[in-house]
Amino acid sequence: MVKHLPAVRYLLLAAVLAAGVVGFAAPPPAAHAATRQELARQLERYRNRWRDWQVRAGLLRIQRGIEIYAVNNAGRFPEEYMVSEGGAVSSYVKSWPHSPYTNTDMYYGDGRLGTFRYSLPSPGTYRLESKLSNGTWYVLRPTAICSLVEGIRGHLKDWAAQSSVQVVKEYIDEWAVAHAGTLPAAADVQASGALGTGHAFWPRDPWTGTAMAIGGGIGQLVYTPNVDGTYVLGVHEYADPLLPGPCPDIYYAQ
Repeated sequence: MVKHLPAVRYLLLAAVLAAGVVGFAAPPPAAHAATRQELARQLERYRNRWRDWQVRAGLLRIQRGIEIYAVNNAGRFPEEYMVSEGGAVSSYVKSWPHSPYTNTDMYYGDGRLGTFRYSLPSPGTYRLESKLSNGTWYVLRPTAICSLVEGIRGHLKDWAAQSSVQVVKEYIDEWAVAHAGTLPAAADVQASGALGTGHAFWPRDPWTGTAMAIGGGIGQLVYTPNVDGTYVLGVHEYADPLLPGPCPDIYYAQ
């Protein structure tokens, strides 16, 4: 039994027990602090992931409103100032999204987390984006369905413009016959010009709904009279890469 051990053995046993207690002692305060900091960082990462998910979902709702607006407005995407709570696009968004970073409704910002940016980099497209917590940008562009609908609409308008330019050609030919082969000047080939005022009907630009005129935009006329009595007459068309077949920038009257 232990009570019969000599005093030296009692001392050795006490030393062994003391070493065991020291081995199982609690970590120092610095280790506790580091663990708490790491847990806080992980918790913040999870929170940011959840916030980023909410931002993506909100941006998709705004995108849906943008594309419904385009379908209801002759394929034209809204201007920048229209994409906001209370703007024209908001009437197509059931509930304007809330930003988990700013704790306000999402608004147009300069890169602050939870805000968004919207731009029209070129005709027929848009860019909607928001910065995420990891520094990357979540970017949305026109969906394939929206682009296809817009392309079909564009081709229908092209056909209307082609019919209209043929009417203008008939007017020019009539003018040349009535004026001994002299062609009308470019300034006369418009609704308010000499060619237009001589007819009760003047074709309209299917893109703007206004009277067709010479210019460089889609739906506008191209007209060049030559000294030999010939002329070039055409109309600028919509070019859609999603639909098959040739799609020239200008259709020339036949």
